[in-house]
Amino acid sequence: MINRLSERYLGEKLFTGDLVILLAALIVLVMLYLQYWHSNANGEQVVVMVSGKFWSNLDLYEDQVIEIPGKLGISIVSISNGKIRFRSSPCSTKQCIHQGWLHQGGEFAACLPNEVSVQIVGPDPRFDSINF
Repeated sequence: MINRLSERYLGEKLFTGDLVILLAALIVLVMLYLQYWHSNANGEQVVVMVSGKFWSNLDLYEDQVIEIPGKLGISIVSISNGKIRFRSSPCSTKQCIHQGWLHQGGEFAACLPNEVSVQIVGPDPRFDSINF
């Protein structure tokens, strides 16, 4: 089947060396994914930002409910068993609530209309496409 596909798209047959290179590239990609994008390290603290400015640093292992004043009103976050989530927010779409529980270093949730965000920090942050 690979030979048929290669004839169709490349106009020639794949050789054994080509298959070895493709297999090696696939193995390297899997290793890179596991190394950089699939960290299982739990976070230790939460950084809370309001309107782009530091608001508070919270312990992820102290169960609590925090009210955070934002542009539209109060956002409420819950911390329990090393996890955090938005419990309620005055925004209309509630995307922040649908993020669910966060627990790994580097995870991030935000209520953009209310300008409130939380990010978990830890010793081995998970790769994320959000950069500051």
